[in-house]
Amino acid sequence: MLAGIDTHKDTLAVAVIDDRGRPVAVTELANTETGFDALEELLRRHQVARVGIEGSGNYGRGAAVRLVLTGGLEVVEVPSSLTSRERTARPARGKTDPGDAVAIARITAREPGLPPVRLPIGQAADLRALCDYRTQLVAERTALASRTHAELHGLHPG
Repeated sequence: MLAGIDTHKDTLAVAVIDDRGRPVAVTELANTETGFDALEELLRRHQVARVGIEGSGNYGRGAAVRLVLTGGLEVVEVPSSLTSRERTARPARGKTDPGDAVAIARITAREPGLPPVRLPIGQAADLRALCDYRTQLVAERTALASRTHAELHGLHPG
């Protein structure tokens, strides 16, 4: 069995498919620790071996980390471009979160080369977070200096 997860701020749309790509279970869970518990139980109950997640670096980070650390599952990242292409191939169904979860599961089944989810932990992740924070601080300082300069120019041109 394989699973696909479409991640959102508050919810996770989850689909479990069989080896022929037919949905066995499609549900929506909370994107919280309680939802992660239910997700683990759902995957264990259906003996899922491989899970594809769209957005494991954003809204799906918590679920992805939880599944990787739990062990026993291959957890891969599914690019949104592949999901969009899969949805376009089945235009009658339209865009729904459960439909996207099924599409992600089918992509997970047919694409053996999907990259594994990388955990955002360790020194490299810490340095990345610090660099991102510094970049944000520099941008804020630049915006503040520009706004101050514009106000001063308005009050006293030249």
